[in-house]
Amino acid sequence: MMMPERRSGAAWQDSIVFVSRDQEESDLASLALFAAGIGHRVFWRHGWQIATAADDAASAEAEIIACLEENQRPPPVAPDSFTPIFRAMNLVISGGLCLAYAITGPWQDHSPFFAAASAQASAIAQGEWYRAVTALCLHADSVHLISNAGIGLIILYFYFHTLGNGLGLFALIASAAAANLINACLHGGSHDSVGFSTALFAGIGILSSFQFQRHRVYGRFGWWMPLMAACALLAMLGGEGKQTDFGAHLGGLLIGLVTGYALSWRKIFGLRKSFAAQSVLFGLAVVLTAVCWRLALGR
Repeated sequence: MMMPERRSGAAWQDSIVFVSRDQEESDLASLALFAAGIGHRVFWRHGWQIATAADDAASAEAEIIACLEENQRPPPVAPDSFTPIFRAMNLVISGGLCLAYAITGPWQDHSPFFAAASAQASAIAQGEWYRAVTALCLHADSVHLISNAGIGLIILYFYFHTLGNGLGLFALIASAAAANLINACLHGGSHDSVGFSTALFAGIGILSSFQFQRHRVYGRFGWWMPLMAACALLAMLGGEGKQTDFGAHLGGLLIGLVTGYALSWRKIFGLRKSFAAQSVLFGLAVVLTAVCWRLALGR
């Protein structure tokens, strides 16, 4: 079945100046010729073709090339096909926090677990750095635990599905521990804190900057968008409650943002799809946590 011809101009000697199977591209080329006052006809013959008079062929081709280059569409972004082999790490983390609470109980003055493993600023200043990790596993009471474990189920689902279990867990613990260390150093004295919320805000920061860096949909504002989104979440989730450690939340968020940018680098980004790298990093995260608890309990 022949397609109807679209004509502009009077008489000509056929000279084909454009061929494409993309009708939108053909329409754009025809519009460019029309704007330039070059007579032409558009017809279908094994694709959309544009013909002009032989004398106009060179200028017509130049007009079409210039128009298509100016309106060149960016290539479609290939969908990210990454999916972790084990897809329930968020359940493992939340379940692990509940198990730890069943062992340690709530925060009490004479609790050996809290005395040895909370993020006590004075103890950290004296070299007990491992408290920055062990404090993530402790919770002041059941409400504190349920809040962190419940929110963690949602945030960590997307987090581990984005980064993978090994890279994600190692980056999460390292970022949260760094935030606890900095927070303790800044407060000093008798400041003390516990809870996994620092890690959750580190995860939010990592996800925010990592996703924006990979897609860069906001042009020159791309560097600021992760910070704005993460600060909005901090305002909603991180500043309420009498015993809320806002400094730890803010530290986790900011360090998470920096970590997310670093994880977006090409070589580190490629580790997501490496089973060996994910396995090694997962093992390092587990060993680091176990060593910190061993140092805390002195066994």
